[in-house]
Amino acid sequence: MYMYFWIWNWIFVPSEKQKNLIYSLQQNNSSQSQKWFFIVVVLNLFPFIIASIIERILHSDNFLCFLNNGSIPILSFGILATNFFYLIENVPENDPEYREIYENMKLKVTVVTIILLFISTILYIFQSNFINYFLPQYYTLSIVISTVILIYSVSGGRKMFLLQNKFLLDFATTIDVTKKQLDDNNDGYQS
Repeated sequence: MYMYFWIWNWIFVPSEKQKNLIYSLQQNNSSQSQKWFFIVVVLNLFPFIIASIIERILHSDNFLCFLNNGSIPILSFGILATNFFYLIENVPENDPEYREIYENMKLKVTVVTIILLFISTILYIFQSNFINYFLPQYYTLSIVISTVILIYSVSGGRKMFLLQNKFLLDFATTIDVTKKQLDDNNDGYQS
């Protein structure tokens, strides 16, 4: 899971506070994040993997064409599109200290996600319409590009999921409780 965040940072370029925020959100919501990964990623990839195995067994000479039929870009698009509504939610009002960080995070993730949606759409159109015009050496390049976009899409989808308001509110509450506990402990030491 860490790999997805690390690879994403190459184009996302988060500040140290943003990295810490995403890491904290991931730690605080790890079980929900795992459920998200299973439902959104694994359940979407499973039929494609089964179909790929069957295609490889039955038509091994056509396997590279099969991988270039636009399926991988559609998977990328689906992962991003199913989570996009989390970025549209308004940032919680109750935490003015982190409000700017939340807004900047959502803005950066939105911009990168729109770019990824655009690229995956172009890849889908290119692969589904022009596969017959590919030279064999371009099949592998197309698969590599599609796979990289899929990895970025999984990472982006996870970030969108973690930036939902429910998790941001829980995070703000956790910070408030921790600050109150530290203040109470500090007052106890001063007495």
